[in-house]
Amino acid sequence: MPIPPAPTPDQFDQIAKAIDPKAKVISTSKLLGGLGCHMDVLDMLLADGTPLKVVTRQYWVKNDPENDQRPSGESAILKALAANDVPVPLPILRENVASKIFG
Repeated sequence: MPIPPAPTPDQFDQIAKAIDPKAKVISTSKLLGGLGCHMDVLDMLLADGTPLKVVTRQYWVKNDPENDQRPSGESAILKALAANDVPVPLPILRENVASKIFG
């Protein structure tokens, strides 16, 4: 599977705006690791002045993106873990929204 290109500043801005239409990107940085995806930290400021740090995941390109269950499967796992009091981050943006932004 081909490695996805690094997200562009415009893509990070679109992710921030999808979370809060008036959010402003403060900084981004690549996370090491990510066996199945490219991961970055997106630091942003919400419209009310609240800082928010999120992790973006961009999965390796598949030949059949319409049938790619990786993002939704991972979200379901995170939700199940959180429901059982395991301290994990919860998804804050639907996979199909992020997938349209990252391509």
